Amino acid sequence: MTIEELIIRQNKIAAAFAMFPEERNVQQAIIKYNETLPEEERISVFINTADVPKRTVNIIDLYGRPECPNCGAYMMIRPLPPNSDGYKSQLVCDNEDCDTVLNSIYTVKEWVNALKEKYEARRNAVESDKSVEER
Repeated sequence: MTIEELIIRQNKIAAAFAMFPEERNVQQAIIKYNETLPEEERISVFINTADVPKRTVNIIDLYGRPECPNCGAYMMIRPLPPNSDGYKSQLVCDNEDCDTVLNSIYTVKEWVNALKEKYEARRNAVESDKSVEER
């Protein structure tokens, strides 16, 4: 399952709970939600855990996480409380064998916006290349 597919699934599960707020059971919410959708848009009630990442996935994964400068693993971004150094977040290497932690003056929201801009620029470049090839 790709990151994009997983995010779509998470959004549909959120929509299921929004549509059926009285439902507390994820399986039942998905079943009820699926009944409102055309067959091709339905999501499976169960997924194989081997097909999903080992950690919580969020929008940053869709846009592409920064890579650790020391080992190349993905960096996690965590907010920091106000401090005298002016750092607003930290980038922490996701590799348990690497202890890289980088302080940042950017907030998590600013990181998300920057990663989104970079993602959209890459996507636009790919779409531009496709349109040039079609000519």
